[in-house]
Amino acid sequence: MQNVSRKITAIAITGALILPATVGVSHAQLSFGSSDFGSSALNTSKADRLERGIEELQEILGDIRDPELEAQAEALLQRAINGEISMPDGSYRSADKNIYSTVARLTEEEVDEYLQDLPETLEATKKGTSEFHIYFGSAVREADGFYYAVFIEEVPTGWGPR
Repeated sequence: MQNVSRKITAIAITGALILPATVGVSHAQLSFGSSDFGSSALNTSKADRLERGIEELQEILGDIRDPELEAQAEALLQRAINGEISMPDGSYRSADKNIYSTVARLTEEEVDEYLQDLPETLEATKKGTSEFHIYFGSAVREADGFYYAVFIEEVPTGWGPR
């Protein structure tokens, strides 16, 4: 379970892994833990629930969904599914100036475990707040027996809005 949580954390909280420690501290201190996620979850696919969970986690942190980053996430997702990026350990990370991208290839079991733990995760996240906010985009799709999850974030230069 701990490996799955680490993998999912890398998707949803990339800043804690890539950014300088002073910037990512509030994100890194959050622990995955339980809330009230998705009474409508039975009517949506696992990929949709995973994507919504990632988005909800970021929104709880006060981060801002960005249409341009959403489009970039969709494009990177398609490249991952098409095998156009190297993911030898099941993940891919890149940084370009203040834009950070993460792709994870997850098994169905890993997604199931994440979705099971998501309510606790969201509840625990509500207890840790941050004054540092990022812009983000995410995309998730199932392909070839795996779930591909993409998270792209833009870290504003300075502490204010872009």
